[in-house]
Amino acid sequence: MKLAGSVWLLVAVGAGCSSVKEYVPVRFQTAAPRIPNQQRIVAQAADEAVRAAASDATLNLSQYSGRSGRVEVNGVFPQSDSDLLDYIGSAVEGSMALAGMRVIARPPAIRVRNDSGGSTAQVVVSGTPLPEPPDQAPDLRVVASVSWGGIDFEDHKYVVGGRLAATILLTIFTLPVAGLGGLLYGAIKGVTGHTFTLKARVRITLRAIPAVAGLRAGVGQGEGSSQIVIDAESASGYAHAITIPEKKE
Repeated sequence: MKLAGSVWLLVAVGAGCSSVKEYVPVRFQTAAPRIPNQQRIVAQAADEAVRAAASDATLNLSQYSGRSGRVEVNGVFPQSDSDLLDYIGSAVEGSMALAGMRVIARPPAIRVRNDSGGSTAQVVVSGTPLPEPPDQAPDLRVVASVSWGGIDFEDHKYVVGGRLAATILLTIFTLPVAGLGGLLYGAIKGVTGHTFTLKARVRITLRAIPAVAGLRAGVGQGEGSSQIVIDAESASGYAHAITIPEKKE
């Protein structure tokens, strides 16, 4: 009776437990629109990089307080003209405004070349090269160069304590048959697990380039990072693959 009562207690406790895993696909365009978790970690890394570069004492944006400036953005292998680069450009404009600068809007990007190469298609963009009215001529250019920005992947192998303990115990209990129980359990279940980490990394360099006399040039650098760890052994957290339950008829 005591055993039965214990079993029912475990069932009752387990019935009140639940776990949730958020979907984080490894491939960026597994679903459209893109998964918010991917956007979140890249945005966090970009924000951190911009804050670090804007607050760099070597750049000292506050020295340009009251002056006008326009942001230009470029990058090495940029994703597109409307993804990471535009986001960083807007973040830099915000930092300039907080430093007391008058921000002159950037001209819309124009397509220079469209290289269609399947999944590696890239768009090269440039600002409008037309003459501008005097009141729109900035005192300095603030060039945000994105050295790198995106998500890297890291696979880590580790020993699962519960599986290792179960393998050892089964081996001990089945010693009369050469520890067959432990060997079979270890072969089927394995004693190691894997964590898969998505690491968002962004690095930018801000260059203040005066367009009028009397202003000093400045350079600031900043890096940002954010990550998500996918662990199949955890009942909660993140998963890179999901199973959609079928509707029962």
